[in-house]
Amino acid sequence: MAYSTSPEKKATRGRFRNGSANGSSRRVACLLTAASGIAFFVTLSQGGARANDEKQVVHIQLPASKQARASQLSELGALDVLGIDTSHGIVDVRASGSEISFLAARGFDLSFAPPNSMGTLAFDIQQYLTPEKLAERLATLASQHPELVRVWSIGKTHEGRDILAAEVTSRTGDSARKPAALFNAMHHARELMTTEVAVDIIETLVAEYDTNQETRRLLEDFRVVVVPQVNPDGNARVHSSSRYWRKNTWNDGGRVVGVDLNRNYPALWNACQGSSGDKGSDSYRGPQPASEPETQAMMALVRSVKPLVNISYHAYGELIIHPFGCRTEKNPAQALFTAVGARMKAELVSDEGRKGSYELGAAPDVIYPADGTDVDWQWKEEGVVSFAIEVGSSRQGFQPDYARWRNTAVTNQRGGWKALLAAMVDGTVVVQTTSPLSPVEATVRSVVESGEHAPFDADHATKRFPIRPAQNGFAFFLPAGTHEITFRDAMGQEETQVVTTH
Repeated sequence: MAYSTSPEKKATRGRFRNGSANGSSRRVACLLTAASGIAFFVTLSQGGARANDEKQVVHIQLPASKQARASQLSELGALDVLGIDTSHGIVDVRASGSEISFLAARGFDLSFAPPNSMGTLAFDIQQYLTPEKLAERLATLASQHPELVRVWSIGKTHEGRDILAAEVTSRTGDSARKPAALFNAMHHARELMTTEVAVDIIETLVAEYDTNQETRRLLEDFRVVVVPQVNPDGNARVHSSSRYWRKNTWNDGGRVVGVDLNRNYPALWNACQGSSGDKGSDSYRGPQPASEPETQAMMALVRSVKPLVNISYHAYGELIIHPFGCRTEKNPAQALFTAVGARMKAELVSDEGRKGSYELGAAPDVIYPADGTDVDWQWKEEGVVSFAIEVGSSRQGFQPDYARWRNTAVTNQRGGWKALLAAMVDGTVVVQTTSPLSPVEATVRSVVESGEHAPFDADHATKRFPIRPAQNGFAFFLPAGTHEITFRDAMGQEETQVVTTH
């Protein structure tokens, strides 16, 4: 399908030449560096947060060459990227006049986005879940299905709203000793469809518990934890006054500036020009790592629940993204992420109705560098096999028509999250210690066929995992192969076991 499907959706033929563009006259300071491609920072002169009317949506037509495309995408990490259409090589960026001038001067192929097209706000959003509607929906699920659903607050936002989580599991056995999967959505406030997907996970599992034997077995042995709105303050702002709002509502000296929560995690924070230090930027990373209450709440939840796997939902682009967001950070567990990602890819349905068309890879390879993300932090620091999924394509556009797209979007995602849960069930091993050891952590070292040890993590030859209690031991989700697992207690005593996974 061609990118523009009707005359009214064709881009306005307003091309930029030699860096000339109308718009803001603020100065741009550019730092060009030679890494693998050219990266840049865009820094506005004094002035703080930009007003919405200073920006406009432009299409970027990427070059056909894969290498040239990757080079251009690497330059977009600090800009406000709304979405990407990988099949047609088009990126939607919301940019100020000075940013447009810079992109044009760098040789980007730009055109204005017309009204009511990809990247613009053509539809009413009242039917989407606000924080208040979400609280009501979750409360109803918990009251109607107390045997399966538990709802609680994992923390408070700047404006005092609860960040709600729901756990879905049968109440058979000790739920706290069941291995967990985690799903979260709406780190970015304007990505409204992501909350719909997260709530659908809860509702689908509840509906299938009595009718689907695989779902019943899953919920008897595992628990599924869902955070449908990581950023309720930002979402409220989207609904009340600022449809493009992306960040939370951190207040800086009496003015709402906001922090991009998915650039605020400690792992690789400010590591590779995949965020901005400018408070006015939509990808502003915050004054320091984990500065925001929403980030802190998610980190505390991960450390409490100790999930084996995670999906963080975003919109849009039809992408499956795995660690790491910085090209310089290598992931020796690539085979595990590729294998699990391939299972999800095979089951996710595109907006065109096709399976297998989502693009899979690390952020720098499929979109642009991103540092300080939850996916990177969860894997690097907590050993969670974690992915980000960009829901939907340019056919939906940005904040799509609810009546037309909501049910299609959530249905298209079901195969993906079910595939992740199936991979977790298939790949989880439960290991018992033979000595009366009370371990506080475990390290895993993979063994290759030659008997030599292979690196498992970018930092060390061994990968540290938190202790995840299971009904009859401790749970691990590992790549296929042979692994040495060393348990360690608080006194430093150790026990090592060798396990083989398939």
